[in-house]
Amino acid sequence: MTGIRVRRVGAFIAPAVAHAAGPVRVLAVFPRHLYIIFRVGDEDVTAIICAPTEQDGPLCIVLEQWPDWTGLHGQYGFFQNGILKLGLYNIIFQDFCIFPSAVPIAEGKVLRSQSELIEIAQTIQHGSEFLSSVLVGKNLSFIKDDDVLMLETGLRENNASLLQSSATALAGVGMGLTPAGDDFLCGVMLAAWFYMPEARALCAPLRHGALGMTTTLSYAFLDSAAAGHASAVWCAFLDALKTSDHASSLYKHMVAVVAHGATSGADALAGFLWAAGIMQTESSR
Repeated sequence: MTGIRVRRVGAFIAPAVAHAAGPVRVLAVFPRHLYIIFRVGDEDVTAIICAPTEQDGPLCIVLEQWPDWTGLHGQYGFFQNGILKLGLYNIIFQDFCIFPSAVPIAEGKVLRSQSELIEIAQTIQHGSEFLSSVLVGKNLSFIKDDDVLMLETGLRENNASLLQSSATALAGVGMGLTPAGDDFLCGVMLAAWFYMPEARALCAPLRHGALGMTTTLSYAFLDSAAAGHASAVWCAFLDALKTSDHASSLYKHMVAVVAHGATSGADALAGFLWAAGIMQTESSR
């Protein structure tokens, strides 16, 4: 079998990879990504094997080279002694780097108000109805007003019951592997980690409320966001928001966020910008 070395592993998924042993199921195959599920203890873990050209993320296992995975969908591999046997290849987990996917935290340094961030984002081209609604201050598309109010009240009051119920209502709303409602929730949780000292307590009920309501892959992203982990472009944007007050820099990072997926990045940015007003108000108290 041909050996392929792992280049980098996302910090969120790294502990699970270190303890992986046993069967691995291939969930989906795409041109530059391979979605897999393996078991650690009594939990299923989702990871994304990525081509070396792809950006780092909390769930990513980036390889040194990208082979032909044709015909691997639905097949099984096996983790053993730091090697993932998959199809015709041995994926070797040895001397790889860890991508630090934990998001930066504002620590009281809020250089831009929500209205200023929205103004910067208003000229970005995107296809998200959620982001369009946030940028013009209208009610959120596809989400019932009562559910939005429930989420907002839950965030303001740190009410776990309201947060869980709102996540149950929003998770799975929309089409695709990562529905728009899920991406919006991811953005809300990243805002919580950036702005709020009690982020883990806010995100835990959101994560729990989404369980069983969406796709396996999308829930994996919600799980990582609930723990305060994000992709390289999100980490770069939040770092710039924490350290820079230059509108041009923030615009560049927002464009990179929006470029992810068809509308996934824009939907997540909508959640972040929508929640920023709430978080900025609450964190200043």
